[in-house]
Amino acid sequence: SYIHSVYVNNRIATSPTDSISIAQHAKIQSFFNRNQETIMWEKELNIFGHAIQGWCYYYHLGHVASPIFTYLAWGGLEPQVSLVERAIITCIYPFLKYGIRDGFKLHDSVAMQNRYEVIRTLLDRIDIQLVAQHEKYNGSRGGAGVGGPVDTFLLGDQLSYVDVNFCSLAAPLLMNTLVLTDSNNGQSYYANGRFTSFATTKITSPTPKPLLELEADMLDRPVGRYLVKMYKKYRKHSLFTTSTS
Repeated sequence: SYIHSVYVNNRIATSPTDSISIAQHAKIQSFFNRNQETIMWEKELNIFGHAIQGWCYYYHLGHVASPIFTYLAWGGLEPQVSLVERAIITCIYPFLKYGIRDGFKLHDSVAMQNRYEVIRTLLDRIDIQLVAQHEKYNGSRGGAGVGGPVDTFLLGDQLSYVDVNFCSLAAPLLMNTLVLTDSNNGQSYYANGRFTSFATTKITSPTPKPLLELEADMLDRPVGRYLVKMYKKYRKHSLFTTSTS
């Protein structure tokens, strides 16, 4: 989930002469600024993403799990995916399911516990980081790390690629709040509302209890409120129109 470039008029913007102003170019440089701290976060988020992948798949591809969530995520119910491709997904789904179960060692209880601990540890770190950032830029504990006159970001007082990396990786943990919802003007918040099946498909099978419990816990913490705010406030914004107020 690493972001490498900003495109302006269908080309990579590399300097103020590429159809952007000096101020816009400075904002791009700030967004993509890589230093020892951001590189550390890149490494931790990479591990975090793999942990989410394996942990969530356990509940969506387990022997007693409903296939609907994974089938939906793979485009099996998405109108923008061609009928031919959806037919192929339907045919190969059973084989992919068993292959992924084996590849991710979903039967390994020790691996599952390790993944869960990685997720919880990183979420705890994000909480601490958000509270510290909030106090730094707003001067008080205010809204438990996410309220105040200046929006709280993971690094500095501006949105950065680290925020985007984390939010894109963690969104599936808020499945019912951000993904399987039509509260975004009839659209899902996920993928900027491009995939209508996320908002319109009626899921009859309940979300697995461990995923519901983690989602409820996150929503009651700075990390969950920050994640929801990032999607609701910034997901549809251009980098050049994003502000910190």
